[in-house]
Amino acid sequence: MKLGGRHAAPDHISLLMDCAQMCATSADFMARESSLHDRLCSLCAELCRLCADSCQQMAGTNQLIKQCVELCRRCAGSCEGMSSKRAA
Repeated sequence: MKLGGRHAAPDHISLLMDCAQMCATSADFMARESSLHDRLCSLCAELCRLCADSCQQMAGTNQLIKQCVELCRRCAGSCEGMSSKRAA
């Protein structure tokens, strides 16, 4: 938020918050071995990719935002892997 500009835009902040919430919810579903975790993980991967893309557009030379982009992409890959695994 302190960066101001596009990074603090309401639609961007909303996307970041949606992604964070979905990551936490997906982790909860996996921990409980929910039979629906694969669906949530698929959506989580999509949100993580959207976050990465959104941040990439405004990263410029900001190394902190570039690190966030990379972490979002890694998280998307992890969630995608979990989306293909069904709970026992």
